[in-house]
Amino acid sequence: MSRSSRPAAAPSPFCAGPFCAGLLCVGLLCGAPTNLAAQVTIATPPGFAAETAYYSTNQAFYVRGSAFDPATAAFYVALRGVLYQRPDPSTWNPVLALGTGDEIAAVRSDPPRGRVCCTSLRSGTVYALDTQTQTLTSFPGVANSFDLQVHAGGAVVVSANPAWPAPGANTGLWLVSPAGPPRQFLPLSGPSGPLAFDQAGGLLVADLGAVVPPPAGAVQLLHFPAARVQAALYQGQALLRSDADRVQGGWNGAYDLALDEAERVYVSDPNSNAVLRAPLATLVAETSPVVTLNGTGLQLQFLPQSSPSVPGFRPYQPDAHSPSLLVAASDFSLFYEVVRVHPERPALQVWPGTTFGRGTAAFTLAGAPANGLMFLACSTVAAPENLFGVYEGAAMWLSLSPTAPLATASAQLDATGSATIHLTHPGGFAALLQFQAIGLGALGSGQHGSSQALAIQLLP
Repeated sequence: MSRSSRPAAAPSPFCAGPFCAGLLCVGLLCGAPTNLAAQVTIATPPGFAAETAYYSTNQAFYVRGSAFDPATAAFYVALRGVLYQRPDPSTWNPVLALGTGDEIAAVRSDPPRGRVCCTSLRSGTVYALDTQTQTLTSFPGVANSFDLQVHAGGAVVVSANPAWPAPGANTGLWLVSPAGPPRQFLPLSGPSGPLAFDQAGGLLVADLGAVVPPPAGAVQLLHFPAARVQAALYQGQALLRSDADRVQGGWNGAYDLALDEAERVYVSDPNSNAVLRAPLATLVAETSPVVTLNGTGLQLQFLPQSSPSVPGFRPYQPDAHSPSLLVAASDFSLFYEVVRVHPERPALQVWPGTTFGRGTAAFTLAGAPANGLMFLACSTVAAPENLFGVYEGAAMWLSLSPTAPLATASAQLDATGSATIHLTHPGGFAALLQFQAIGLGALGSGQHGSSQALAIQLLP
């Protein structure tokens, strides 16, 4: 089958975690789970956490794609030939319905232009929905489109294999536009693969090879420099494989591609049921996956952070100051799920509580980098959390006033990323103190983060 006809899921109602606070509220029409946390079917590495954003066990093969629009906080779900807008868990607004027998092939959010774009499977027609006005426009596309992306300059590109399943049918990248018929500008081999643009305007595409399904290690990632991409998209030139400045084989599969703010490539690998990561500079996969999945990863979409951050999708960071990654996965039969993967900062707890008199208190930091160092800081003045500095690329967020008296203590973190520091209150005075902990990983790891702040009331 063409990669463009990938299956996925039908709807059940819910609203989970921080999404209800403004990031994402979605629901499914049937089979609503009562314990959403139990539905998360991926495993994250230390310093990250995951939560279910969308889940269905009913007719999971009906979903053809999904996308989140950050500007309106609405989720868009394609069920066979209908695209629905989901402004809240109980509302299904059909915004596009294709003709009988046709289906939606690819769905993508285009936040800079405030729209969601999708393609039809049979005709290839491209539809662009203005997410503010709900105005729908369309223009000619390419049949059997598997992926769709929008260049920073506005050009819409699809990865498609219009001749599939004819013998020798190969995929290619096509420029599609209201200004004229589709134009293939890069021929590739085999079934359709995903594409993505980097921040500089360069192009990254996965060539799956001529053998279906691709054997282990047969998939290549190709990167094309921004200048050649610009000429191909806006000056009518062709793009050849020989124009690539980076070609890296050895990948087992690629269902979708995404790049974070630090220009690292994320690849959804259907053969290992994992999301892998590689530096854009080398395209060589890191040893450990970013997440492992129960099912095949279908789509990846980065969500911007709700406040300014240091570039990168790094562990042990505050969720509010970091981007997060939506991972859509399915077993093509029983379930379809979208999970939000986000950094999780170390957690600071105190015993016997946040109010106590004379005696010893135990400050425990958990969920910090393994075998690192814990620093516990104490101040007499609280402050709004601000970016205090950057250490090895990791942001350090602190809620303690740098102008107030400050005291620190340290301890070694164990193999689980935990440590405890004991402090004694001799009694005889009252004070309201602010405590915050920093967890530092190994030198050069870039895995560092701070806890939330705790206000501790000392009694006489």
